[in-house]
Amino acid sequence: MKMFIPYQYAYFFGVFYLAIIWLFLYWRMPQHRKTMLVFSFSLGWVGVVAEHVWFLKDWWHPQTITETRIGIEDFVASITHITIPAVLYKYIFGMDSKEIEMNIHTWKKFGQRFTPILLFSIIALYISTELFLLHSSEVFIACFALGSIWIGINRNDLIIPGFLSGILFVIVFFILYSLGGIFSPGVFEALWDTSVFEGVKIFGVPGEDYVFYFFWGWFAGVIYEYVFSLYFFKSNQDFEHDLRFIHMDFFADRVALCKKTERGIRGRFFRG
Repeated sequence: MKMFIPYQYAYFFGVFYLAIIWLFLYWRMPQHRKTMLVFSFSLGWVGVVAEHVWFLKDWWHPQTITETRIGIEDFVASITHITIPAVLYKYIFGMDSKEIEMNIHTWKKFGQRFTPILLFSIIALYISTELFLLHSSEVFIACFALGSIWIGINRNDLIIPGFLSGILFVIVFFILYSLGGIFSPGVFEALWDTSVFEGVKIFGVPGEDYVFYFFWGWFAGVIYEYVFSLYFFKSNQDFEHDLRFIHMDFFADRVALCKKTERGIRGRFFRG
């Protein structure tokens, strides 16, 4: 099969795809632009550190356009991973939450709630991977799964939004991986670590990736509402509205049905 994208550029095109989604959400969700910018660039370093310390060790070995261990792709990947899940659910399901006010009180609350989570995660990751020699994929999946459960225990109104955020983020990467398999055949075998690729695969992609993105999408999709004590409310600016604007009523009707079902379940079984 002909290769359209060499392996050296596969990572670049992958994060370019994510950047397009990020920019689209930035455009369509203007009320969250400040939040997207602030948290993308203030927390972008977290993903880069995780990539350098853990992911490159035993998960995958991507090539960057600069041919360096860490490249611009890692930073773009990090900032898009941080905010896409937090906004995607709102856009698709027509929900919103209060814009986060950027002041000293906000950052103090963020530090009080986020710092313990970050420190616990770093310690748990170090002990699990360095002392118990567990695979980084197992540890990260466990951390985000436990984090999602913890949020759900304390805020059961965030269970359905978190679950759907995870599903949506998996769909984002299913599309990305499908395109990768078409335009850069063999990319997964070439760039993923053999310890991951020898496991269960879903459509040629290591199953750990999809599990990871599900729980990360769940966790990141509602972490802002949890940390800042925000609640979802109905919004009139969403995916269904955009589909009807371009006269794609068939798909808009399906989205409307999904929204109705989601709100019915959330309203019947969960508070908030």
